[in-house]
Amino acid sequence: MLPSEEHLRRNVLEFVDPDYPRLLEGETIDAALARLRTTGFKSRAIYFYVVNAEGRLVGVIPTRRMLLNPPDTPVAQIMERRVVTVPKTATLEDACELFILHRLLAVPVVDEEKHMIGVVEATVYSDEMFRLADFSEENWSEELFQLIGFTLSEIRRGSALAIFQRRFMLLLSNLAGGLICAVLAGMFRDLLNRAVALALFLPVVLALAESVSIQTLTLVLDRRQLGVFTGKRVLAFIRRELPTGILLGLVLGGLVGGFAAAWDRQPLLFPTIAAGITLGLLIATVIGTVVPVLFWLAQRDARPSAGPVVLALTDVAALTAYLLAGLLMIP
Repeated sequence: MLPSEEHLRRNVLEFVDPDYPRLLEGETIDAALARLRTTGFKSRAIYFYVVNAEGRLVGVIPTRRMLLNPPDTPVAQIMERRVVTVPKTATLEDACELFILHRLLAVPVVDEEKHMIGVVEATVYSDEMFRLADFSEENWSEELFQLIGFTLSEIRRGSALAIFQRRFMLLLSNLAGGLICAVLAGMFRDLLNRAVALALFLPVVLALAESVSIQTLTLVLDRRQLGVFTGKRVLAFIRRELPTGILLGLVLGGLVGGFAAAWDRQPLLFPTIAAGITLGLLIATVIGTVVPVLFWLAQRDARPSAGPVVLALTDVAALTAYLLAGLLMIP
């Protein structure tokens, strides 16, 4: 387990600041600020939280909105009623995910009845995140090289033979994927002979699918480094990424299909290429997510090895989807 994971799994109450700017639902801006000047508060005024007479959280107001509205404006009129909160039983890891997903600088902590306990600010984990990310040029280069199958330390310290062996073994996965793609193209030879334009756009199809799968893989690896990887969150990540993959496929497939149909004057090329690319990018998204998860389940580091495997599987899957779309749609 990463050293940071133990830190992130501590209860969020350990990091709560109970002294936060609290407004009452029935106040105006002027009355609320006058009261705060009298009572005071020690924490930073990132957001102003609005509570009702029972102390339950009912809204939040960004500081900018407080400053730009007239003093006699009712607090309830300018507050956001949908507030992102974290329960008191949560961990710092849960709060961290909310900061990332909603781009917040602070999150209120509430009990079961929505009574506000305090506020957790992004600064409680920022040092940990920077230590993990370590945005130095050295580590950035290291992460980049690991995505394509080897590390800088292997290159710098290994002999020429050791480097050759490492890179050769990893490139075998790409070679295997390429050979399988060649066999697939041969199996669909009649289709490609009938619609030569399909063959001309094969490099575009594979390039788009590879880009999407590596983008997804990078996002998955980044979430793992933040210590927020669980089976439940992987499923949530897939559900969030699939619509993105579909949208990318529809737009890019439409562009490529439209160009192909106009260039070759075959109307059927448009729906065929659009459908093939859309399905291919959807599959690429799933592959980019599932492969590193399988590595972790097997208790292996996904960073140095997942990249070549993802690319090889994506090539085969995307080509299969593309050619099947052509077989079904082109007579």
